[in-house]
Amino acid sequence: MRPNPSVMSVGEGRLAAGRGGNEAGKSVCSCRCPYLSTGDTTLAGKGARMSGNGVELKITGATFKVDLLELFSSVFKTSLKLLMTFKTGVVLLDAAPSAVGGLFGALKAFKRQETIELKAWILALGGILYALERTINELPLVQMPDEGQLKEFSNELAVRVQTRSYTIEPDFFSNPGNFRLLDDVAHELSVWLVRFGISESPHALELRLKNYFAPGLHRTWMKDQPRFAPLEEALNSPFSDALKQQQEFEGYLQYVE
Repeated sequence: MRPNPSVMSVGEGRLAAGRGGNEAGKSVCSCRCPYLSTGDTTLAGKGARMSGNGVELKITGATFKVDLLELFSSVFKTSLKLLMTFKTGVVLLDAAPSAVGGLFGALKAFKRQETIELKAWILALGGILYALERTINELPLVQMPDEGQLKEFSNELAVRVQTRSYTIEPDFFSNPGNFRLLDDVAHELSVWLVRFGISESPHALELRLKNYFAPGLHRTWMKDQPRFAPLEEALNSPFSDALKQQQEFEGYLQYVE
């Protein structure tokens, strides 16, 4: 099936009905993208491990700095150049190629063995790049940053995350806004924007990024479903919902005690 990229409702950060949607604006899709619905798959795959929450996958900031920094920096620069062109013109951003398309274009020359962790990073970067593109479009940035300024943002982000690890668990598919990487990106973006006279708190920027992260993940997933399918297979089982209900019940018991 050829993916349908029409999924975004700008400014609301929710999935809107595209082709195959209904009149109420609810998304109806027969694809296997977990950001619309999650099906039953195998319990755990290579690269994931059991935890108190069921199955989890750790991705490290060191992997981003070593393997993905140059890729991220290149796509971010190209995306921002396009964004500045459309911000100062009369054509809407929706008509421009998105950062997700730029990511997959850059991946054609990406010569790395794609481990399960690397697949997770590529998916996360698609969501982050899309969220950055849409967030910066909302801000009063009208001057194109120079090469040094663009590299500075990417490098400072790499320094911030290089010692961190991020946990992806089954609820990442239903609630990706809790992904801790968004907080790190928001802090670095807040510092970086000051040089352009834009004062926006990390918290405010994180809310903006969260607004577009899930649509960005969905677009990224739909660009190459087979590439990312092992992530869902590694993290989900037919018992994920039962495990979540048990955890919520145990949390309630602790609260009333």
